[in-house]
Amino acid sequence: MSIIKFLAGIFSGKRKDEEVSSPPDVVVEMDKMEAENEMPALVSSDEIKNTFLAVIELEKNINSEDVIAECPGAYIIHDDFIDQLWRTFSERYGFDLVEESVDGDSHCILYKGEKTLYAVKNDRDDSIRAMLALYQAIKNDFTLFYCIDSWHNGDLVYIAVPNSILSEIKKLVSDEKINYRFIELNLSFDDFMELAFSEQNNRQYD
Repeated sequence: MSIIKFLAGIFSGKRKDEEVSSPPDVVVEMDKMEAENEMPALVSSDEIKNTFLAVIELEKNINSEDVIAECPGAYIIHDDFIDQLWRTFSERYGFDLVEESVDGDSHCILYKGEKTLYAVKNDRDDSIRAMLALYQAIKNDFTLFYCIDSWHNGDLVYIAVPNSILSEIKKLVSDEKINYRFIELNLSFDDFMELAFSEQNNRQYD
């Protein structure tokens, strides 16, 4: 028995062990209230903008991992299926969901009618292939970036910035500053691997 129905029994003069009979419209309204109370409040997408800017504005001799750790909900850490990763991220901010399915030897990512396939090689780089494919599916709404300082982590870290927010950010900072901390995933697999894991991006901090 819900707490609302229990309290209704108290104020109606009935014992707590007696079932309270309510009109159907009252029951529906109670159930609606309970469901709404269980829904977490959406977080403003300004959180993405603020943490992205915070990383960009760091001095070059400072590791960005600590800034990322302060706002983990804004980042996508690849340790699960794409649709589950995106669900966790999108439900935080109220974005549309992504669907992932198996299509022969490939996986299919579907977002708002945009379908992208990527080959599964059953190796450790499949997660990177998946993120590159995700970028192609969501690029009309988001720009997906790889966080360079996550190279030496157990899992690579990414951030999806709504294009409207990225336009605002680019009015404040240069592409050079963005590219020092992030790599846009609008690349082929080979080009991404060459750039992301190049010597210049093998950052060492004190």
